[in-house]
Parts: sequence; structure tokens; C-alpha cells
Amino acid sequence: FLVWSLVMFVTYQLCRPVGWISRAGLRRILVAMTAAWARGVATIVGLRVSMLGEPPQAPFILVSNHLGYLDVITLLSRVPGVFVSRADLAGWPVLGTLAKVADTIFIDRSLRRDVARVNALIHDVLDSGRGILMFPEGTSSGGTEVLPFRSSLLEPAVRTGQAVSYASLSYTTPEGCDPASQAVCWWGDMTFVAHFMGLLGLPYVEATLTFGEQPVRAGTRHELAARLHDAVARQHRPAPKGAASWA
Repeated sequence: FLVWSLVMFVTYQLCRPVGWISRAGLRRILVAMTAAWARGVATIVGLRVSMLGEPPQAPFILVSNHLGYLDVITLLSRVPGVFVSRADLAGWPVLGTLAKVADTIFIDRSLRRDVARVNALIHDVLDSGRGILMFPEGTSSGGTEVLPFRSSLLEPAVRTGQAVSYASLSYTTPEGCDPASQAVCWWGDMTFVAHFMGLLGLPYVEATLTFGEQPVRAGTRHELAARLHDAVARQHRPAPKGAASWA
């Protein structure tokens, strides 16, 4: 994981002079390399991704339920875009640096005034022809249910009348292994290093990424958040009691 990440980081740095000629060209390179990095990491951790439905075409806003850090790899490997993430990720070793290189938009949810800044950046990304990926639950869970969606970052979609696409994520672990709610989902008071090492110990992880059939529009951000939550919840399939997977 570290070697592959370093290789992609160095390669991107070597490509940065392209930005002197064409900023759009450098952005296209960044999108392609981010997707390649995610596919490589998926191979390293034994992540097998199955897609149901069609991913949106850029520029787009895509929301999904949130089960942990593996969601980022799953989505980026199939839907290249710019993530909106919590601010503390920027300070994480390795992952924070990679997130910055990938143009991740960081939001400090403890500061209400930060929403306006982030929404302006979301507008800029969409205007540049790229896609936005976000988890409106605001936190990850063990997957027993879809948590309520926060609406603040959906304001750019309401202002421009843009439809918002949605997807749902689920994971399955091999028979005899810990259930995905513990071995794959990262939530509660789980520590990252111990969890990540446990994830690497799994033979493989099956991920199912299901895209909604029709994007959603609404007149207000609160209405939009509610409609998107209902749409994702309808696709959400909690595992039967005692099974080794969670949707």
C-alpha cells in the first residue's frame, strides 16, 4: 500500500509541469491517476467491486451511505471525482497527504461558517467539469441503517437546479471471517491502524456498489436531503441476523 501510494505520488509530481501549459490538462491527469491509485489499492487489500446500475457522468454530485474508509477506495475505483471530507483527515499520516493531492475538499463541521467556503469550492469543481462525491450522513456506521442526511452541502445543487445522483454500498466477508460490520466498516471507537491491519488479514472483501436509476431534484436542500435519504434507504439491505455481511 505504501509503495504503490508513493509511486503514484511521485508520478503525479512529475506530471505537474503540465499545469503550466493547461490547468484543465493537469486536472484530467489527476482524475485518471486517482482512479488508478484506487484500483491498485483495491487489488492490494483484496477488494472485489461489483457494480449494479450506471455511474453518473461528470459533472455530477453523488451521495452514498458511509461505512468506513474503504468506501473511498470503492467509489474512486469506479467513479473518479473529488471527495468532500472531514477536516481532521488532512492531518493523517500518508492518507492526509494523498487526500490533499487528490484535491479533496476538507470541511470543519464544528464551524458553521465553513459551509459557505466549502459550497463555493463545490461550485468550482462542478464548473471545471468534474464530479463531487460526499457522504451526507456526516459519519460512518456499522451499516444496520442509513443515518439521517445532513443538508448543508446540498445547497449548490439546489441553487443551480442540478439533479443529485445516489448510490448505496455494502460489503461481504468470506465465510468464517469476522462480519463486515466489524472487519470492514470503520465506526464508533475503532482505531484506524488496528482496523486496517485486520482488514489486510482478510482473504478478500466483496463490495457491491449500487447506483440509483434516476438522480433526484428538490426545491430546498432539506427536501433534497430527505428524498436522497429515502432513495438510498430503499436500496439499503441490512444483513440477516448472524450473517457475515452488512449493507
